[in-house]
Amino acid sequence: MSKKKRGRPVTRKMPEPIPDTAENIALALMQGPPKDGWRYLKKHAERDAGDAEASE
Repeated sequence: MSKKKRGRPVTRKMPEPIPDTAENIALALMQGPPKDGWRYLKKHAERDAGDAEASE
């Protein structure tokens, strides 16, 4: 019986590096529209709203 390997299995290779400066990459990311929202925050907001209704 062999021992299982530790860690997360590698499923994808890393993408090629972007040939630009970190400042230009950050600027390009910040120029776009904001994201609709994070799933984590939405999930907790729904849970907190449910808790508030239950306590009333």
